Amino acid sequence: MKAKIRYSLALLLLFFACSGAAPVAQDPPHLSIPQGWTLQSWTADPEVLTAAPKPPGISFKDGKFSMSGGVNRMTGKYSAKRDGRLILKGGGMTEMAGDPAAMKAEEVFTQLFSGVTHWRVKGKALVLSNGTPDLELRFQVRAPLKAKPLTGTEWSLQGFEKRGKKATSDTALVAGTTITLTIGADGRASGSAGVNRYFGKAELGKGDQITFGPMASTRRGGPPKAMAQERAYLQQIKDVSSWVVTGNRLVLTGKDGSFALRFDAK
Repeated sequence: MKAKIRYSLALLLLFFACSGAAPVAQDPPHLSIPQGWTLQSWTADPEVLTAAPKPPGISFKDGKFSMSGGVNRMTGKYSAKRDGRLILKGGGMTEMAGDPAAMKAEEVFTQLFSGVTHWRVKGKALVLSNGTPDLELRFQVRAPLKAKPLTGTEWSLQGFEKRGKKATSDTALVAGTTITLTIGADGRASGSAGVNRYFGKAELGKGDQITFGPMASTRRGGPPKAMAQERAYLQQIKDVSSWVVTGNRLVLTGKDGSFALRFDAK
């Protein structure tokens, strides 16, 4: 599985290394939309896409794109010309493993995406292609999701983000572990840290501000990697200062912006 992930990543990086794209000052109309785009069809086996639990997607804004293959994510820069040419320059891509059907769809998607050189928008459809009908990725406007409430929702951690000035890295959870967080209306915070249960207090401030107090936990032992991950999580949650919920996703960000904890609603 890791070999397939690295192959797809290498293929994308090889393509992007030759593109030499630079960000544009202003996006062409209709390409950059707040909702982003969800893949609807491609010039490959349609059953592979249908079997995936979550379709790939992409969004464009201010010369930067953010792409999800269904499991892993990539960010980069683009230059979209009004004559339909599209120049892409990718950054790093995460290397997480996931559902086999999702991984297969992601592999096909990244292979097709590496050949994209053109774009066009017609109505609510975006088509990325190599300039011919032989390679096409057809997207539709992503349906807006009603935001889950911060309190009363059980959140499941999807990954640890380390944010630098030039790049963002994403670390997946240790295999076989689950980290959760629930914040009650009374401010009680609790969940599983992967091995042990933890509990404490969360205080909501103005706007998107949030602070967590010291967390107590049970004292079970576990595998070294799971215990190291648990310590890292409990340390980071103490340093969280802001939150945002978009649809089914919660992101908690550190005080200095150097890290984020990314959750999905269970």
